[in-house]
Amino acid sequence: MPFWVQDSGINKWIRINPRDRFGYLNLRSRAHFSMGEIAEAANLLEQALRLIPEERGGVMALLAACYSLLGRGQDARAIIEIRKRNPMAGSNVAESLFQVPLGDHAVVGRFAEGLIKAGLPPGKIAGGYFPAFKENQVTGEEIKKLLLGSRITGIGRDGHPWWLDREKNGEFTRRGGSPISFDTGISRIEGDMICTKFQKMLWGIEYCATVFRNPRGTNESKDEHFLCTDIGFTPFSLVK
Repeated sequence: MPFWVQDSGINKWIRINPRDRFGYLNLRSRAHFSMGEIAEAANLLEQALRLIPEERGGVMALLAACYSLLGRGQDARAIIEIRKRNPMAGSNVAESLFQVPLGDHAVVGRFAEGLIKAGLPPGKIAGGYFPAFKENQVTGEEIKKLLLGSRITGIGRDGHPWWLDREKNGEFTRRGGSPISFDTGISRIEGDMICTKFQKMLWGIEYCATVFRNPRGTNESKDEHFLCTDIGFTPFSLVK
């Protein structure tokens, strides 16, 4: 169970951050939304937005979903229009779900349903969002077998395809995509994550990712698996 659903977790958080009223309201709203108490979640989110009237931590996305589920379609669509002014706000359901991470299938489905009703398009992936659930996560040993000594391919957010050839020792070459169409680097496995360092991309800073299977993905759409990092999701498939 996510810690924000547990009163002890929320109370501990507010003791550590006593001045962050916005964060407290945000966490409590997620707890109530997770428990199906949509009206109370909306009330808490409205209070949070009176403190900081902008998209932050997925607050507006969750409020839009709440309004939709409460039958307040016009209010929901108005919130979505306001979110569009913020370039950091998720432009589709998949990106918005990333900003409000949830692990329960029913709760994720409820959130996605509310966002779609509010007028937000689904993500460009089978099913509309990334199923980042524990049962789909790939272990470290599985990552070694899957990614070391293989070629993978995907389609970037800009619509350009890319390919990455990785040797057994973790060294790789990446081609395609943009803005950098060619790069090299090295990967290593740490626990149940793969850590990657490019020579050029991301300023050469190493980042780590968990890997998930996508049961709804296909080789044709290049989304049979996906990487999850602290900046988003990257769908890919093995080149067969």
